[in-house]
Amino acid sequence: DEDIREVVVEMAHAYDDADNYIKWYFEDEKRVANARAQALEKKVIDYILSIVKVEDQNVVYEDLFKEMA
Repeated sequence: DEDIREVVVEMAHAYDDADNYIKWYFEDEKRVANARAQALEKKVIDYILSIVKVEDQNVVYEDLFKEMA
């Protein structure tokens, strides 16, 4: 799945030998399952952000925490 590969490639950028890291990562199904979960999480977040309407609202810091109490 391309979404899973994208997650792994993004993580691989932190390593000197990215190609070797990618190969190593895909050798273990548990690691792949982790990347699959991250890819799904990204899809869910992208979907939610595509349907919500965001509005800016000025709030005094203290008032915000009064409402939460």
